[in-house]
Amino acid sequence: MDGMIMLALLITYYGKEIAMEDTFISWEQTVDPPGSSTGRHRHLNHSQSPRDFFQWDDTQSAGFSANKGQLSVNTNYKVLKVKNEMKHSKSQHSISKHLVEAEVSRI
Repeated sequence: MDGMIMLALLITYYGKEIAMEDTFISWEQTVDPPGSSTGRHRHLNHSQSPRDFFQWDDTQSAGFSANKGQLSVNTNYKVLKVKNEMKHSKSQHSISKHLVEAEVSRI
């Protein structure tokens, strides 16, 4: 339609720009109140922490913090991390970045 401007809403869920996966957090490891207060058999439905530290690099806590956090880092953090993703033009991170830049330049 002439004169109609279509704007897209871009939403990126935490970690999707590098294809992060959810980490299994056992009930014993659950530290958030909604997850730990529901009990052993229901915590996965209520926990706020299936995603752990953002995976920046392969240092302690995946480069998120110099301190060891309450949650464990996903076991794939030494391979799947921003530091690697930024090196490759066809990585999930690069594609996400180009899509956002294209949308912003359109506006």
